[in-house]
Formats: sequence, C-alpha cells, structure tokens
Amino acid sequence: MTPSLLKQYLQEHEQASLRDLALHFDVSSEVIKDAMSLWLRKGKVEQSTVSGCDKGCCQCDSELTTIYYWKS
Repeated sequence: MTPSLLKQYLQEHEQASLRDLALHFDVSSEVIKDAMSLWLRKGKVEQSTVSGCDKGCCQCDSELTTIYYWKS
C-alpha cells in the first residue's frame, strides 16, 4: 500500500474511515495514518472525527470515528 493507492481510493470514494482503509488495504491503522500524513501535509486530504455513539462513555474506537476526505 502506497500513498498513491490511498489517493486513488479516496478520489474514487470521496471519503473513507480509517477502519475502511485498513481493511481494504489489509494493513494496520498505523500504516494508514503514516501514509496519509503525506496527503494531510500537502493539504490534499481533510481529516475529521465524528462522534461515535450516544452512550456517553467516550470510548468509541478511533478507527471508526476518524474519516478522511479527498479535497478536489
């Protein structure tokens, strides 16, 4: 998995969660974060964190709540 493959995937899908990317490329979330840092630094990707659930425990998995968006 390379940064260019991440770029291609996000351009096709417009957005993806950290977990979706890790599952798609069959790598750990840390590998995705490292590769995604290039696109974040270049301003090509936006990262956001969505609230996971309404249970109030604040222990939602960051893989589920971290979303990456490709900026056109």
